[in-house]
Amino acid sequence: MVRLRGGEGIPFMKFFLAGTSVTTITLQFFRPDLLPTPIGAGFDSVICSSRALHTIGFVAVDYRYSLRGMDTSSDEYRSTLAEVNLRSAKRILKLCEVNRGFYVKAGQYFSSIRQIPKEYSSLLSSLQDQALPCNFKDVKRVLMKNLGKDMSQIFLMFDEEPIAAASIAQVHHAVLLDNH
Repeated sequence: MVRLRGGEGIPFMKFFLAGTSVTTITLQFFRPDLLPTPIGAGFDSVICSSRALHTIGFVAVDYRYSLRGMDTSSDEYRSTLAEVNLRSAKRILKLCEVNRGFYVKAGQYFSSIRQIPKEYSSLLSSLQDQALPCNFKDVKRVLMKNLGKDMSQIFLMFDEEPIAAASIAQVHHAVLLDNH
């Protein structure tokens, strides 16, 4: 078991953070977007999990070493804690935006909990109504897979820019070939 007391755990944490960073970057670079769903989903899961582990590890280390040795009743501690909360909330928000789906839903849930620090709830609340749209290439691939045909065989017109985007869906304006 690795302990983070004093400085003895620092080499392990550096190795852990470097390892998850390299793993995430490598998997992202070689991400097989067009592979069959089970394999592609497996790689996506590994990538998302690696990002999450990296972010959580970084947040934990930030809290541990930024607040180390401070008197918890001091103004300096409260000020530093607010700064660490803000940095950590930004990292977690970025994680939710990049990993999408479940992570956005989790961020939305956590933003509504009154017991979490205000830095988290205020930043994560942007996930409630400011979801980033999916890449049109991904939308096209999902439609082709689910409809079994090329979009040009189904739609007369399909706007690439979505009208609205939410955490797990988005809306596009389209006209079917039979003008409906």
